[in-house]
Amino acid sequence: MIVIQLHPDFIEEKKYVWNYLLGELLQLQVRFEANEGQSGYLLTANNRQLWFADDFFHRSQRIDHLYSLENLPKLPVRLNHPLAPEGDLVTLYGAPEINSSDQHFECHLDITASTFFMLTRWEETVVETRDRFGRFPFSASVNCRFELQYRPLVNEYAFFLAQVLRSLGYPVDLPAREVRFLPSHDIDYISLWPTWYHRLRTIGGDILVRRDLTFTRWMWKEFGKLTSNPYHTLERLIGKAAVRNVTATFYIRSDEVDYSLLDPHLGQWINRIAKSGHRLGFHPGIAAAGNEEIFLNEYEKLKAILPVSADTGRTHYLNFTVPDTWRYWHDACIKEDSSMAYSEEPGFRCSCCTAFPVFDFKQGIEIPVRELPLLWMDRHLTKKNLTTETATRLVQSIWETTCKYQGDYVFLWHNSSFYLPEWKPYDAVFEAVYSF
Repeated sequence: MIVIQLHPDFIEEKKYVWNYLLGELLQLQVRFEANEGQSGYLLTANNRQLWFADDFFHRSQRIDHLYSLENLPKLPVRLNHPLAPEGDLVTLYGAPEINSSDQHFECHLDITASTFFMLTRWEETVVETRDRFGRFPFSASVNCRFELQYRPLVNEYAFFLAQVLRSLGYPVDLPAREVRFLPSHDIDYISLWPTWYHRLRTIGGDILVRRDLTFTRWMWKEFGKLTSNPYHTLERLIGKAAVRNVTATFYIRSDEVDYSLLDPHLGQWINRIAKSGHRLGFHPGIAAAGNEEIFLNEYEKLKAILPVSADTGRTHYLNFTVPDTWRYWHDACIKEDSSMAYSEEPGFRCSCCTAFPVFDFKQGIEIPVRELPLLWMDRHLTKKNLTTETATRLVQSIWETTCKYQGDYVFLWHNSSFYLPEWKPYDAVFEAVYSF
């Protein structure tokens, strides 16, 4: 049993962090003791003491003052240390100082505030920058400014704590957690050409607008005189999952903007997915991310056509409002979200490669929803204009990092991201991923 003495201000926030780092990731028993006179966090384990700084939560007792622009991290705090799994410990608050002896360990880097910052994403409510879809952009983030997007700092902290406890003689072993390979597929479109009108419109655009028939000739030849459809790739996705013996998740839209819920192809696909033992998820439209009424209406429409319940979700275009959209999932009785990725950049938006419980920092409570962070998607590769080789190295590097920290390798490949010219260079990337 590890006993943690801590100041009672923002105690639920502090307990949330330590329960995740020690309780969930390290599978250790933790007990908390509130102490008005306690500065920082004092951990007692087998008569050894560990002290960790609180450089953040003591700054104000008012939420509106605490989560503010002035309290955003100014610079990363870095300290090389032999027990840090990457060779250095990086936090967003505190001071670069660690002192230790056989009986005592003292860390002035504030890992508690850094973990809370990354998992709750409170930064996204005080920085007002948004892109044209209303999303918080990578360019406005601390991850971008400090170049931290490829480091799962939260997982690093857990490994660091295990090493520190072990160095003080406390018997702790990292749990043998299975690395999960979790492909996912957003069904944003059913068909490139829903009708012959759309086929003719594409040809007309080549003739009248682009004045170049190269694409039309290619489509005519490649897709059997336009009788087949490049977006009908469900069997390929299911087949790859079967070869790897993994369960994939397919997220279905119900905003009826780009396809109808009555589309016969959609009904066939849903039944095929369910019978194959894969998961079906809810994919709320762009407007739903900031409007709970729209969100819940779309979900009710989807439930009406599904043969099994949708127990997970991801927002369309990764459009998300922190912490409101998490509350929408809870109100819809959906226990898992997988939207937390930047639209422009792969990596670890929440600085974490393992699923984690959600905390609503505005209300100061934990929400019974778990976030399964999305680590990369096919669109990242085209937006960064990567070559096949560079793209493969990137997604393999994320895989290796995820394996090191016993995480969840969640990636997104759309059913529409095959066969068309822009996707040809990345076909080899899709194939390579399943060989990791």
